[in-house]
Amino acid sequence: MTRGRVVSLLLVAHVALNFAVVLGLGFYSPASLLCAVLACAALLFVAGGPAASGSDATPSARVMACWLMALALGGFMNRPLLFGDGGGLARLVLGWNQILFVGGAALLVASFRSVLAGVGWGRIVFGILAAATALRLLVPLASPEPPIDVFSMREQGAAALLAGRNPYETQIRDPIPGGAEQYGYSVGNYAYMPATLLPDALARVLAGDVRVASVLAELLACLCLVQVARRRLPGLWRSPAALLTAAPLLYSKGPYVTEMSWTEPLLLGALAAWWALAALGRERGAAVTFGLFLAFKQYLVFYAVAFFGEALGRGRPLRVAVPAAVVLATVLPFLVWDLESFLAYPVRWMLTENLPFREDALSLAGLWFRTTGAAPPGFLAMAAGAVTAAFLLGRWWRRGPVLDGREDVVLVGTAATLVAFLVGPQAFANYYYFLTNALVLVIVGAGIAVARPVPADS
Repeated sequence: MTRGRVVSLLLVAHVALNFAVVLGLGFYSPASLLCAVLACAALLFVAGGPAASGSDATPSARVMACWLMALALGGFMNRPLLFGDGGGLARLVLGWNQILFVGGAALLVASFRSVLAGVGWGRIVFGILAAATALRLLVPLASPEPPIDVFSMREQGAAALLAGRNPYETQIRDPIPGGAEQYGYSVGNYAYMPATLLPDALARVLAGDVRVASVLAELLACLCLVQVARRRLPGLWRSPAALLTAAPLLYSKGPYVTEMSWTEPLLLGALAAWWALAALGRERGAAVTFGLFLAFKQYLVFYAVAFFGEALGRGRPLRVAVPAAVVLATVLPFLVWDLESFLAYPVRWMLTENLPFREDALSLAGLWFRTTGAAPPGFLAMAAGAVTAAFLLGRWWRRGPVLDGREDVVLVGTAATLVAFLVGPQAFANYYYFLTNALVLVIVGAGIAVARPVPADS
């Protein structure tokens, strides 16, 4: 399989996962589930296939035009915010997506007329980053207190830490009346991993809202993409493929993700930082950053497995020691502070009470329930993810990486995690948002490794 075909298939998966959220805001619908399954099929086809070959991997202007128009079209669908009034912001988001759609259409027309020479794609990318970041930063003003447990947990957990209290011993106010009856669980104490507390506390002190940390993490992910692209292939800035470096901030339902205060943008920023440091040859910094990435969320186990598999494949299993030590370092202070409260919430509560089957989950489990009236057992998610990871790592060890090692870590981790989500009892917009944007690291990495600027009509 050529690199160009790999990039094309991954772009299809990226758009399909994007629309899995767009069509139903991340809740179950047949169309959304179909998009997620198609994306999974494309991803598994790439990850389980032969090593990519060839040297022409830069997407053409026409491909990039269609990609940009698809993301902009997704931005038109549904309201930009779920809880906030957002009248003024809604008009700004609508206008922004109109600009992106018209820009994509203009690019498509220009690609047929070969009039793209001299376009400053670098300036366009930085303009997109500035405008999209500004729109994200307006979300807390339009929706200052969304009634969702994630926002309450992040805000109150950061406030407790800043006040010198143990967040894991702090009762979190549940903003959802009847949440236990509606969703199968109710909010107790702070339950996220300790690594989320530092950026949240800083954002609360400096900006008054933890969601600012999420916006800056998305910007960090884009800047990591930019840095690697500029260092490894300056010629990319003469190609519209440079737009890929802005992909996290072009995500169709970006304002919605910001409003809901999900922690996934923090994961994305950390993963992108690791990828960039590894791509630039800074192995020690990369190892530390990968440990921080793993420390952000409990469900990142398959990324850890992929990283360990890559280390074993290179005959360097001790490479996992640094990330493991970083994860331990983020957890240890809270284990010492109060062992029982830590075990009670980020471990037992998050892995048991917080994971009941939900009928509105965007997964095959939701389809199974609607077909049979029975909920499938929850262990199938981890089993399916583990089988997928084992198969893909076995293929890697037998035939070598599909791409270049670090991209394969993201590829295998994303594929196995997507399979687990698709089979699992819960899967919503935040999960698919993260996987969609993790794919961008693979797409850009696959393209810039050997890419060169291509003519507009190629």
